Amino acid sequence: MSRLRVGCVSGLIFLAALIMGLAGGEEISTDDCTTCHAPEGATEPFQLPLSGNDLVFFSESVHNIFSCTDCHAGVTDEHMEQPPPRVDCTSCHTDEGAAMEGSVHHPPSVADATYYPVCWTCHGKHSIFSSGDARSHTYPPSVDRVCSQCHDSDAFRAKFPAVNKNIVASYRHSTHSRALHETGNLDAAACNDCHGSHDILPGTHEKSSVNRFNLAGTCGQCHEQVSQEYLTSIHGELLAAGNRDTPVCTYCHGEHYILNPRDPESPLEHTRVSREICSPCHNSVVMSRKYGLRTDRVATYEDSYHGLATRFGSTSAANCATCHGVHNILPSSDPRSMVHKANLPATCGQCHPRIRQDAEIGPVHTASLTQQAELVRRFYMWVIVLTLGGMVAHNLLIHFSAIRRKLLRQRGLPKVGKFNANEIVQHWVLAVSFIVLVITGFAITMPDAGWVQLLASLGMTEHVRNLIHKIAGVVLLVLGAYHLFYVILNRHGRYHLVDMIPRGRDVVVFWKTVRYYLGLERHLPDGHHFTYVEKVEYWAVVWGTVVMGVTGILMWRPDWAMSFLPSWMRGVNQTIHLYEAFLATFAIIVWHLYAVFLHPRHFPFNTVILTGLEAEEDDDDLGGRR
Repeated sequence: MSRLRVGCVSGLIFLAALIMGLAGGEEISTDDCTTCHAPEGATEPFQLPLSGNDLVFFSESVHNIFSCTDCHAGVTDEHMEQPPPRVDCTSCHTDEGAAMEGSVHHPPSVADATYYPVCWTCHGKHSIFSSGDARSHTYPPSVDRVCSQCHDSDAFRAKFPAVNKNIVASYRHSTHSRALHETGNLDAAACNDCHGSHDILPGTHEKSSVNRFNLAGTCGQCHEQVSQEYLTSIHGELLAAGNRDTPVCTYCHGEHYILNPRDPESPLEHTRVSREICSPCHNSVVMSRKYGLRTDRVATYEDSYHGLATRFGSTSAANCATCHGVHNILPSSDPRSMVHKANLPATCGQCHPRIRQDAEIGPVHTASLTQQAELVRRFYMWVIVLTLGGMVAHNLLIHFSAIRRKLLRQRGLPKVGKFNANEIVQHWVLAVSFIVLVITGFAITMPDAGWVQLLASLGMTEHVRNLIHKIAGVVLLVLGAYHLFYVILNRHGRYHLVDMIPRGRDVVVFWKTVRYYLGLERHLPDGHHFTYVEKVEYWAVVWGTVVMGVTGILMWRPDWAMSFLPSWMRGVNQTIHLYEAFLATFAIIVWHLYAVFLHPRHFPFNTVILTGLEAEEDDDDLGGRR
C-alpha cells in the first residue's frame, strides 16, 4: 500500500477520532499514553507468545510515523471506564484484510474467533518490523515459531482434530528448516513461502498454493528448473490433463518432513526410492487396471542384478531414477526419454562407460529367461533334481546301512536300559509335533522364503498352516500333561524323574569332562544313568513346553487375553513366543542333533531311541557311561 494512501486513510481515521473525542471526551496524545504505558520493563520482541508490552521498540517499527490514536482510534480520557474499540488493521491494509477474509484463517463465526489468528498474532502489536529485519516475527527463521503458537497448541488440536498434528515438528526436521536455522540461508522455504501469507487456503481449494495442481508452480518459485522438468514429464503432462492419481512434488518428497535424498531417512534415498516411491504405483493392481500399466516392471527390476544389489544396500547399483530420470521421466517411446532405444547406451554408460554407443541393448523390463533359456532352465532343473536326489539317496543308503551294522554289532554287548516302550513313543510324538510346530510356525514369519513358497504351492495355505500349527500345539500340550502324570503315577517314570534332578556331582562330571577334552585328564569320569547333557536337555524341554504353551494359548485366543492382560503384554507375549521358538529350534539343531547323529560314540545314529537300550561300548562318551 502506498504512503499516500496510508496518509489519506490515517487522516480520515484521525478526523473520525477527533469527532468521536468531541462527542465522548477529550482526545489524548501519545505523551498521555506513555505516561501510563511506559516502556520500562517491556519484553523484547520475538518472545513468544507475543506480548503487547513492547512499546520500547515502537519508535523503530514500521509504524513509527503514526501516533497511538492512529490505530487506537476513539481513545479518550474516559477509556478506563469505557473500553476503546478494537484496533482495525484493515482500515489501512485493505488488501491484506480481504485476503484474510477469504482464507482458512477467517473464523466462520464470532464464537470461533478465539481459535483463529488475527493480525497481531503473526505480526506482533507494537514491535512490527519488515520481514527482512531479524527482529521481525515474520523474519524467515521465525515464521515456524509464529505458526506453532496455534499449530502446536493443545486447544488448537482439540478444536481441529482432523488437522495434521505434526506439521511444525515435521517441518523443523526438514532440509528447508535446517537450511534456515543451521546455515542461515534466508532463501530456504518457510511456512509462508509455500502456504502464502494472508490468503492461506486449504489444500483442497483449487486456488490454494498447495493444491496438487498448483504445487509445481509453488515449488518452482525456488526450484524453477526442476519444476519445468517435471511439468514436461509424463507425470506433469498427466497432471496438466487433470489426472489426480499422478504423483506430484509432495508424493515423492513429502509435505513438511522433506529430507535431502542423501539422508538415510529419506524415502528418496538410493536404496529405498524404487521400493517406497515407484513401487506403490507401478506395482499396484488397481493402478495397472485403471491405466493399463504393466505390473511386471517392479518384479523384473527386483529380480535383476541392479534390484538385488540395491536391496542388499548398494548405493552404486542402478535404481529406477538412475535409468528413467528423476523429474524428467518420459515414456520409452519418447525420443527425449532416457530409456528410449536410441538413448539407452548413454543411459547405461553412466555406470558402464565402456559400453559402445551403437550397442544393441535388448528389452530391459522383461523376464530374464527367453524361450530358449527357459528350455535350458527346465533341463537343468531335472539334472539338478536327479543328480542331487541320487546323491542324497546314495548317502541315505550308506547311512542306513551303517545303522543296521551298528545294531548287529551291539547284539553281543551288555546293554543298559534307558527307556521303555512308553517313553520311546512319547519321544517320537514330541519329535514329530516339535518339527511340525517349527515348520508351520516359522512359515508365518518368513512368507517370502523359498521353502515357504514351495509348501504354499503344495497346498499349505494360511488357513491350513494355522490349523496344522494349532493341532501340533495341542498334541504337544497333551503330551506334556500326559508326561506329568506319567512321572508322578508310574514307577518307572518316578525313577527317571528322580534321576533327572540335577546334583552337585553333575558339576564335577562336567568339569572333569571339559578337562578330558582339553587333554588335562586321562579318562572320562564315570557317568550316571542320565548325564548332565541329558538333564539339561530334559529341563529345557519342560521349560520350553510351558513357555510356548502359555504364550501360544494367549495368541490363539487374543480376545480372551485382551480381557485381562494390559495392552503392552500382548506385544511382549508374541515376542517371547517367537524368540523362545528360535532358541528351542537352534538348541535342537546345534546340541541335540549333534548328540543323536554326529557324536563320535553314537554316529551314524543313536539307536537308543529305537530300542530303548544303550550298549556299553568303550568309545568316549560325553560325560556318560563307558
